[in-house]
Parts: sequence; structure tokens; C-alpha cells
Amino acid sequence: MREELINKLQNTFPKFFCNHYALPTTSDGWFVILWEMCNKIKALNPSDNFELTQIKEKFGTLRVYSYCSTDIIQDVILDAEIKSSTTCEECGQPGKLRNGSWLRTLCDLHKKEYK
Repeated sequence: MREELINKLQNTFPKFFCNHYALPTTSDGWFVILWEMCNKIKALNPSDNFELTQIKEKFGTLRVYSYCSTDIIQDVILDAEIKSSTTCEECGQPGKLRNGSWLRTLCDLHKKEYK
């Protein structure tokens, strides 16, 4: 993910991104999903101890790990992970899971670039 997008997440939700391990290692296409997820979590008033501990791609979809979460927050995180399975990780347009040398969720345009 581009540094400017990471900075936007980190500056808007500083409590969620307390350590550098929580910074997304995904492509730009999932930024909106992460932005919406963080806004929903913030609206739930998580405990002061809540933080995101890791955000990455695994098996072609988003994976979000957290500390001091609740069942409701976990539902928000799961919703974001599910949305990633139909969102191109490169551009954010509708996509689907593609099987190549690595599983990735991509739109038709980015599928052509992927081998």
C-alpha cells in the first residue's frame, strides 16, 4: 500500500496502529475496505487497549488481526475480510479469486497482468 494511504490510516486512527506491524502490507485496492472497517470500529468505542496487530493478504483475501477485541468488532473485521474476496486488491474494483502462482483477488484488467 502506498505510503500516503498508510499515513492517512495511521493519522486518522492512531490508537489502532500503535505498532508498525499493524500497518497494511496489502495493495491499494483494499484501502477503502480498511478505511470503512476502522470507521466502524471507532464508532463502537473500543477499549483503550484495542489495537490492530497485523493486516496482510493471505490466500488471496485480507487478514486482520487485533488485540483486545470484542465479538462485535470481530464481526466488523470478518465483514472486511469477506469484502476483500470480491474486491480487486490492486484497484478496488469488483474482482474474484484468481489462481496463478499465488492466490489473488483481482479484476479482469489486473488478471491479465497476473501470471
